Amino acid sequence: MPVVSTDGATIFVGSHDYKLYALDALTGAQKWFKAFGRYQSAVAVSPDGGTIFVGSADTKKVYCRNASTGAEKWSFETGGALWSSPAISQDGGTIFVGSADNKVYALNALSGSEMWSFAAGNLIQASPAVSPDGSNVFVGSNDNKVYAISTGSITVCSFDGSKRCPDPSPCAAGTYSSNGLKFFGAGSCQAC
Repeated sequence: MPVVSTDGATIFVGSHDYKLYALDALTGAQKWFKAFGRYQSAVAVSPDGGTIFVGSADTKKVYCRNASTGAEKWSFETGGALWSSPAISQDGGTIFVGSADNKVYALNALSGSEMWSFAAGNLIQASPAVSPDGSNVFVGSNDNKVYAISTGSITVCSFDGSKRCPDPSPCAAGTYSSNGLKFFGAGSCQAC
C-alpha cells in the first residue's frame, strides 16, 4: 500500500521485488530504493516527516529509515513475521507493531529499544491503532479478540468477536458506539 509523506512530496511503497521505494509524488521518478525483504505492510511516516517505519515478513524486523535517503537508523527483531503496518503515537515517540509471534511491541522511535510488549492469544496480522491521546493501543489478533492496551499501565481489555459483553460490562471504563460495538478505555478491566 503506497503512503504519502507528510509534505506530500514523496510516495513510499514496497514491492514484491523485495525493495522499498521512495518516489517523487509529482513525477513518479525514483528518489531512492533499498533492498528490504518481503514487504507485506504499509510504511508509517513520523509526524515530522523525517523518518519512516516499516516491517518485513521474512526478516521479522521493524526498520527505521531516514525518509529522505532511505538510510537505516535502527532495526528491531521480533520473534515472528511482520504483516501489520506500524502505528505511531501522536508525539512521534513510540512505534507500535504487531507480530506473528503473538505480541504487540512498543518501541522507542529514536533508539528502537523495546519499551514493553503484550502477548495476545494468537498471531497478530492486524495493524495497531493508537487513540488520539495516546493512552490506548487497539489491535486485533487471530484469537478472535480485539485488545485495548492502556499504554501507561498495560491494562488490557479484550472483546471476543464470538461473544457479546454483558451489561453492565466488566470493562465499565469503555463506551459503546451507535452500532453497539464496545470501545475500551483505561481502567481496571477484565476480558469480556
